[in-house]
Amino acid sequence: EDALARMGAALAEAEVPPPETAFTAGPASGTYAPGGDRYEVRASDFHVVHFAEKFPIQEDLSEEFLLDIRHLWVRSQRMTEIFRIRDSAFKAVHEYFRGQGFWEVHPPMITPAGSEGGSTLFELDYFGRKAYLTQSWQLYAEALVLAMEKIYYIGPSFRAEKSRTTRHLTEYWHAEMEQAWVGMDEVIKHAEGVISHACQVVAEDHPGDVVALGRTPEFLKAVRPPFEHMTYDD
Repeated sequence: EDALARMGAALAEAEVPPPETAFTAGPASGTYAPGGDRYEVRASDFHVVHFAEKFPIQEDLSEEFLLDIRHLWVRSQRMTEIFRIRDSAFKAVHEYFRGQGFWEVHPPMITPAGSEGGSTLFELDYFGRKAYLTQSWQLYAEALVLAMEKIYYIGPSFRAEKSRTTRHLTEYWHAEMEQAWVGMDEVIKHAEGVISHACQVVAEDHPGDVVALGRTPEFLKAVRPPFEHMTYDD
């Protein structure tokens, strides 16, 4: 109560004394923030260092506005939920492929030619020569797989698709694999396996975040191979 009284007085005076604070920490005794640590901090003393401005992010704001203050938007609960799930998904991809005996490789991001068509290439001036941001690791993978036999990659690709629709991308991250001496059936098994493993890991690691984003852990846990297959004729 004394600490609260001093805090109220400091807020009223709105002064900025030297930073000096004493805290004690322990397990939370009541409710806690969703996705947060289950601990609470109790101040035995404090000094106000700075009074923050009003947080500009409220409900029902446009994406254009939120992108202008991206450094604050990433602090929101929804964004941190997405980043935690993304982290687990990446972890799961690494776990799956390494567990299957694959080697992780890292192709260049700047390439001398396109790999999937010239109309969506990001062109660069590479010290007086034309170069491009990578569209895919494909050309490097076809060479490396004959040396390493089983390889995979997680990383960005770039496409010069000048559009803001949900069907166009300029930069995205993806996972790719190559394996020598196998056919399409084996490749499909790996695709199903890595997707399923990622779903299981995310459901296990972050069930609360999954629910907050509109799904349930049970929905993800149900993603197991074999998947339904369709042919081009179908």
